Amino acid sequence: VVVGSGMVGNLVAEPATLSMAGAQPPLDATAKFRERMLGAFGALPRDGRRRGRLPRLVVVHNKRFGFEDVCLLRELVRNLTAEGAANASYVDWPDVGDFGSHMRLVAETDVYVSGPGTALQYAPFLLSGSVFVALGFRRSEQGRMIPSFMEQQLAGGGTPYVRALYLDSAAVMNATGAGPQREAPYLLREPVMELVRSALRVFSDGFPVPVSVEESLSAEGRLLRELCRRDPATCRLAYFQMNTWMGPSRCRADIWPEHVVYEVGGWTALGGKVTENCAVNRTVLRRLRRAQGLPGWGAPEEDYPEELAREEAGRWWNRAEVRDLARLGLLEVPPEFR
Repeated sequence: VVVGSGMVGNLVAEPATLSMAGAQPPLDATAKFRERMLGAFGALPRDGRRRGRLPRLVVVHNKRFGFEDVCLLRELVRNLTAEGAANASYVDWPDVGDFGSHMRLVAETDVYVSGPGTALQYAPFLLSGSVFVALGFRRSEQGRMIPSFMEQQLAGGGTPYVRALYLDSAAVMNATGAGPQREAPYLLREPVMELVRSALRVFSDGFPVPVSVEESLSAEGRLLRELCRRDPATCRLAYFQMNTWMGPSRCRADIWPEHVVYEVGGWTALGGKVTENCAVNRTVLRRLRRAQGLPGWGAPEEDYPEELAREEAGRWWNRAEVRDLARLGLLEVPPEFR
């Protein structure tokens, strides 16, 4: 049972895994929900995965695509079909029919391609052995532009029976420096074609199920997992701030891995107009970005001063509600702040 209000509960993820709670074995909650939904609409295939035919590839329309992006993706669909590489189609869900029609199409889909948001919400209904291709988008935040994939805890970390592949963040940004100034168009022909062909190969070759969470996350998602491994106490506090009414309101709005990794919104360092923020070990975060070769896309690259890091941490750990949760055994306050 998941209970939420507004943004609270939107990121019901386990901090250590970046997977939706209950999605991984042995509970397999996402897979069981998929079976129930597909079964209710008569969409479960009687003969399992359909072999001996061309892979079925669906590109799902996304409101974040610009006109040029849509043209590129429609051309991709035409080329794959003409080459005999896939039975490909470009889909806008209102044109498909009712919800049952949607479920039946998803159950027939082997490779599901789209950007984030509502357009990827059907990815968990894919059959085991399918591939989800995440095209991401450029997110405009506070005068900065960053690559964003959003719901990785759902389509990726929360679907251990589906392999998720991500467009490289630099390709999303079309640059390796400060990034472009427009959200769309953002797709480039060669990186997208290469990624989609790779997805078709992964599907045709097959892969072991369950897929590890690590394999189905973007570079930003993997970095956040490592950050949580390095400092589990601060990470657990951060997820409490995302999923409860505790802490600054921006913590419940800026909930995606890229917000944390690129220090955007509620994860911005203290200073100037920023008088409160969300819990993150900024010292380790910046070192991990450098070690993994991720640009900051406008985030500071220099080491964060230890005295500022301690001041930030003191503000989080000394809040009354944090102390209350610690007394209940739900949070562990670091010794230096007890």
